[in-house]
Amino acid sequence: MKQILFFLLVFFLFQSCKEDFEYTGSLKVEFEEDRATAMNIWDMENMSKVLFRISAPGKTKSVRMNPGNYYITLIGMENYNSGDVFQIQTGHTTKILFKDSGEVIIDY
Repeated sequence: MKQILFFLLVFFLFQSCKEDFEYTGSLKVEFEEDRATAMNIWDMENMSKVLFRISAPGKTKSVRMNPGNYYITLIGMENYNSGDVFQIQTGHTTKILFKDSGEVIIDY
């Protein structure tokens, strides 16, 4: 009987210790005009290989990512000639707005 009670006690202790930890964050990319044909995302710690290449992103694109620092470039937008650095934080959404004028707004 003591063994059963001990087993139940241990079982309920482990059940109560479960927590929903979120280990990723989100990236939401928006475009004023649908002119980009693709976007590339690199990890800042390894710029030798593209981490994501998303073709024809459309007006809005969302991606779940691990926390860290990243670099994004667009292909096919006339007024956008460089890349931008952004950060993904655990449990948060990073929003990047590419304006038609070439201006980039990053909101954490």
